[in-house]
Amino acid sequence: MTDEKRQKVIERIQLLFNRAESKVENSNNPDEVDHEAQAALEMARKLMIQYGLEMEDIETAEHGRPAAAGMPADSYVVEFKAKRTAKWALMLAVTVADYMNAKVFYSEGGSWQGASLVFYGVKLNAEVAAHAFQSLLNQIRTLSRKHKVTRGEWENSRRHAGLFRRLMETQGVKINEYSSFETYRAAAKREYREGLVIGFGRYLKELKEREAASAEGSRITALAIQYEGIAASWLEQQGIETRERKGRKDRGSNMVNPRHLDEGVQDGKNLRLHKGLSPNSEN
Repeated sequence: MTDEKRQKVIERIQLLFNRAESKVENSNNPDEVDHEAQAALEMARKLMIQYGLEMEDIETAEHGRPAAAGMPADSYVVEFKAKRTAKWALMLAVTVADYMNAKVFYSEGGSWQGASLVFYGVKLNAEVAAHAFQSLLNQIRTLSRKHKVTRGEWENSRRHAGLFRRLMETQGVKINEYSSFETYRAAAKREYREGLVIGFGRYLKELKEREAASAEGSRITALAIQYEGIAASWLEQQGIETRERKGRKDRGSNMVNPRHLDEGVQDGKNLRLHKGLSPNSEN
């Protein structure tokens, strides 16, 4: 590739980054931000892989210095009213951040504030990941409201509770008993939401594995490693220390009925990463 062509490619990538940043900053519609900003980022990423360019090349060309000296990194905070957030929402945040080449950490609320999820890394990656997370959060809540849990199912579970519990325990699954339909329904819907995230996450994992196994897999992997290094540097510069979240004391599995988790996993394919594109869309 000649120097002239290389410069033109770099300029085109810079324009794509600028377009994505503009969409994120100026749009009040999270779904459209996800679609247009991510599309620009994806095109920039493909050009970088195709022409063997790295973020240092883009940053040096734009600012005249290496990326290590000033690579744009930032964070984007998603706040919750609750002091704690659900397991399925945490699973979703990690899944989305990983796919978007960003990172995320969770901060529990204090006595006067709610919990928050902080997406961080390369600025655009972090912002698009946060918008995608919020969009998916709404989609999961909508699907969950539509998910059917009947009173007859609860009554039947109570009627055959002893037999069902013994059957599931032979498979290593501990079953909680639910004294009211309301608590049973809440647990069933929670289980369904976890299934949605698991199903969606499995598809994204397979997609990344196919990309890594492609002819351009080594370049894709190198770019992901570079993004990860930028995120780690930002975290260190902020003086933030993270630690693994301790699991809650085992109070028994929330398993209500295997069908809720299974249906959630199957319905995960209906989640959309951004407006107009489902995970099954091949581009």
